[in-house]
Amino acid sequence: IVPKLESNYNPYVAPDWSNTPTLSNVIIEPTQVKNSAFGTDIAMVGNTAVIGTGSVREGAYVYTKSGSSWSYVATLLPSDTATGDNFGQQVLITPDESTIIVSAPAQDDNATYAGKVYTFTLSGGTWSQTSAFQAPGAVTSHESFGQLLAISPDGNTLAISQPGWDNGAVVNTGRILIYTGSGSSWTYRTSILPTDVVNYESIGRSSGGMALSNSTLVFGSSLHAWGTAAAHGAAYVWTGSGASWSQQAKLDFTNRLTQTSDKAFGTDVSINGDTIAVGAAFDDNTNTNENTGAVYVYTRSGSTWSQQARLQHTGAGAGHRMGQKVLLNPDDVDILYAGAGTTLGGVAQAGSAIVFQ
Repeated sequence: IVPKLESNYNPYVAPDWSNTPTLSNVIIEPTQVKNSAFGTDIAMVGNTAVIGTGSVREGAYVYTKSGSSWSYVATLLPSDTATGDNFGQQVLITPDESTIIVSAPAQDDNATYAGKVYTFTLSGGTWSQTSAFQAPGAVTSHESFGQLLAISPDGNTLAISQPGWDNGAVVNTGRILIYTGSGSSWTYRTSILPTDVVNYESIGRSSGGMALSNSTLVFGSSLHAWGTAAAHGAAYVWTGSGASWSQQAKLDFTNRLTQTSDKAFGTDVSINGDTIAVGAAFDDNTNTNENTGAVYVYTRSGSTWSQQARLQHTGAGAGHRMGQKVLLNPDDVDILYAGAGTTLGGVAQAGSAIVFQ
């Protein structure tokens, strides 16, 4: 199957790497509990990996690499753990590998499903909880603080979503909160919310991605409506630092079926410098071949973002949802995107991942 090309991006499925990757480890949960959802989220920096569960068996599992082998090191659990907190739904590792950040968006110390974020720091070979914090201000139910996490490459800016937050009488708009600091010490600086977000758009929900460079934040709103086109979706680009952030762009896509309902543009996002990739998991290949999914690529010149590519899989069929996850290689221009609905060899919803260069 050859991916479909609609730009100057060159698709390839089997790259000619001088050192072809081979399977070195299969990592499984140490206790292998049924329905634990091991792998709900993953993060890897250098020789440290953390795998979240956030389901029945809540926790974050730390592994370290020695040579070509990965070994289990620790299970991270908060001091106030409780069943149903979804601890481990999102995990991050700071660039220096010294701190792991874990969210529990259903944590309800002060209000039901208000959410909480925890930090764990490595000292003397042991991982220990060093801080825990909730959203600033009055905490109310179902705000889900920590539904999404993103950290800047320099490790000094942390973005945390709060999709259930109400903007006054406008219910469940959601928002993104910006923190600065490092390691286990983080200070709230400001919150981000586009002015055109409406009721129940839930900025920062798990089906809308978020990514952060040192001074540019991009986040998807897959439920955003364009006129009468419900859930068409949008992606917002904000730039700044500290407590000063402003919207630089609102991204939409241009193709023959533009601005129709239920495209879920913004399902996931990724940023690498002046390049952004946005998934639209329910985009259509044709009017009858629905929900095949696509990925849109944008580049920045000055402060202007322009669409450069629309990437689709020529073999993608209805319901394949390509673009459900999107990743830009930080060291190159490669784009990896995946769809959980792909049928392979007659196996329904086997899923697949495609690489474009």
